[in-house]
Amino acid sequence: MPRNVYFSQAVRSEQNLYEDLIIESLKIYGQDIYYLPREIVSTDDLLGEDRASKFDDAFMIEAYIEGTEGFEGQGDLYSKFGLEVRDEVNFVISRRIWDRYVGIDADSERPQEGDLIFLPLSNKFFEVMFVEHEQPFYQLSNLPVYRLQCALYEYNDENNTNYTERDFDKFTPAHDWGNLNDIIAPIKQHVFRSHILKLDPGGFFPPHRDHRGRGINSFRIIVPLQNMRPPDFNFVIDHRILEWKYGHLYFLNTNMEHYLFNSSLEPSYMIVYNVGLCEETVDFVTMKLW
Repeated sequence: MPRNVYFSQAVRSEQNLYEDLIIESLKIYGQDIYYLPREIVSTDDLLGEDRASKFDDAFMIEAYIEGTEGFEGQGDLYSKFGLEVRDEVNFVISRRIWDRYVGIDADSERPQEGDLIFLPLSNKFFEVMFVEHEQPFYQLSNLPVYRLQCALYEYNDENNTNYTERDFDKFTPAHDWGNLNDIIAPIKQHVFRSHILKLDPGGFFPPHRDHRGRGINSFRIIVPLQNMRPPDFNFVIDHRILEWKYGHLYFLNTNMEHYLFNSSLEPSYMIVYNVGLCEETVDFVTMKLW
């Protein structure tokens, strides 16, 4: 039986009022940000990636920052390359405001993954990793906001170095621990930017994903080394607490939401391998790993 034609959730005046209230709330509780649309200079037709991008325009709009306890993500991480800051944040912006000030000059009809946001509050750039455009879900049969999932932007062109993740391919003495050298040998040429992760007593990583959006070209292999078994240490992914055998290699789909915490009185150690995604490494994972 069809719905009653005398009642409608798509009343234009109600939709406009609802959107006006959202915009007013963003102006009261939000923060000024600068939105920088990305312009792709050249693309890699083989891998489907952009070789170079530029950001020529910046538009000031208001955005609401989700979360009241600071940035999300893995926070500050110390690796063999030094201190890495992996902050993440979610911005909520008005669809109407974006169309009026940004979309009118941009080539796209909506915010795009790869665009940048500058937050004057923290003096940091964030990269848009994923654009959620259906939350809240059609409350009045319209979609008034975009929810932008962003990660701290990593510079690749400082001091004219132009480094990428794949440039970190020199192995250190830590690679010779145990029999790792023999185990990882079949895909050694595809391993890059890896590190030993130490999690101090009481340390934790809140729920997060290592990658979002498009352009995923790598995955993680974990090697548990010390103090990584429950209940002292818990690595939770897909609502499951993982069990480990020390010194073994494990493939984890860290694009799924996961978190970990050390509830013991001793530090926990693991090796995190970043591995390039290709047919050879996929065969290695499906045939060799746990």
